[in-house]
Amino acid sequence: MHRRVLFLVIGYCLMSGGFLSGQTSKIAHDSIKLLDEKNKPERIHAHAFSPDGRLLALRVSDFVLRVIDLENRKLKASYADMDIGAIAFSSDSKHLVGIGEFSDVVRIDVENGDTEKIRETPWKLDYSDPAPTKVDIEISKSDGKLIVSSIGETLKSTDVELGDELIAIKNKIKPGRGKNKKGWSTLLGRGSEGFPIHLKGRANTWFQLRFRREGRAEPIEIELQRIATDEQEALPKSEGSIALGRIGRSFVFYSGDSAAECMALTLRDTMQKGQGTIAPNGKYFGWVAVLQDGWDVCAEVYSLESGRVVASNVVKSRRIQRVRFSADSKHLLVGTPSSVEVLDIASGSWKGAVKLPEGPEIDRVVKRSVPLGLGGLPGMRSSYKETVKSKADPLSDFDFSPASILAVGSAAGDLTLVYKKRGETQFLKLDDRMLNSRAEFVRFNPTGDRLVAYAKGNLHIVNIDDEFRNSHLK
Repeated sequence: MHRRVLFLVIGYCLMSGGFLSGQTSKIAHDSIKLLDEKNKPERIHAHAFSPDGRLLALRVSDFVLRVIDLENRKLKASYADMDIGAIAFSSDSKHLVGIGEFSDVVRIDVENGDTEKIRETPWKLDYSDPAPTKVDIEISKSDGKLIVSSIGETLKSTDVELGDELIAIKNKIKPGRGKNKKGWSTLLGRGSEGFPIHLKGRANTWFQLRFRREGRAEPIEIELQRIATDEQEALPKSEGSIALGRIGRSFVFYSGDSAAECMALTLRDTMQKGQGTIAPNGKYFGWVAVLQDGWDVCAEVYSLESGRVVASNVVKSRRIQRVRFSADSKHLLVGTPSSVEVLDIASGSWKGAVKLPEGPEIDRVVKRSVPLGLGGLPGMRSSYKETVKSKADPLSDFDFSPASILAVGSAAGDLTLVYKKRGETQFLKLDDRMLNSRAEFVRFNPTGDRLVAYAKGNLHIVNIDDEFRNSHLK
């Protein structure tokens, strides 16, 4: 079993006296050093806040789990040999659930450190018997033809129409190939009782259908997602009690209360490399990925009650820094290097963006390479390092508080609070270069009274008191 350890040196320094730029009110600011045995900054792989906002659990480098008391600004516990890829608190904040890629699902008692195995590794999935599935379309059989006779609400925005003839199916959608001709299986002449077998597959997997329309030369192709015909268990509604694990293109969600699997989703092949996040209300999963053409980014929101996509849209950006939900779970927020794009879930449309001020110039070390010249062997080159000035990204990570405050960490080490006052967007920067390095982790706790930011081995804890929130959010 995992053993509890406290052998690593965790530096702790109080840095109170942090001020908002241009403000007279004082904001408490502490810093805890997170260093490994070699005195190098640890890397944060997973995190979870307790629902009461008091504790922060971090799975850091070298399979170590740390629990930090944000109220007392100190390390509460540390556990070694924890193969955990995802963690979640129970709704009473007394237990942690940990899910590892190659280890068991465990429950940890936060007070005494006792661990209990809940089940074997979740990654041993059984693909032998696909679940019963259906798609949001009905096909009638007439004279050997498969004709579209009914279209569900979620498909009315696609190109398929009533009367189109289904002619082919492709189950394995290969990324980067576009509309390639390979992989299609013809369905012509299969207008018999046995044709539905070609449409069967595991729930939440994606496939393509090809249709032919009278009077149109080119075929019509659409992409669909299978859904289970049986009702699936919905995720618990309690905030902050969901752990997310990944198996290839599939995601598995676990309850922090029961440690039971609640839902599994399978992404499209074209959406494999991206970032995901869970909504505060536990009802949505957001996924943002660069599309196969390499130029556009697609944002999708899945319902964790039905397993289906409820909002999808494309944003013109080649770089995505971080993805979050708004505090009310009504919007998916996509952070680019210079802005925060806002996707409205109800309409599936973009609602504008929060544009950030230009970042300052910082020193950046680049590696140069030049030919050796006369006397050198052909093809031989010499390399050297050079320090150049470049504009820092205004956004490297961000989060949104329940009180509608946007916290943005920059590549230069700035930490800025963004909010609305009398309809105007305001930017308040905390102590200049507070983080002293690129912000790698910026989060509000569930109650919104504390902001944490991690950079180069230092976990900064900033108290956002009621006076500040109330005075700036009226």
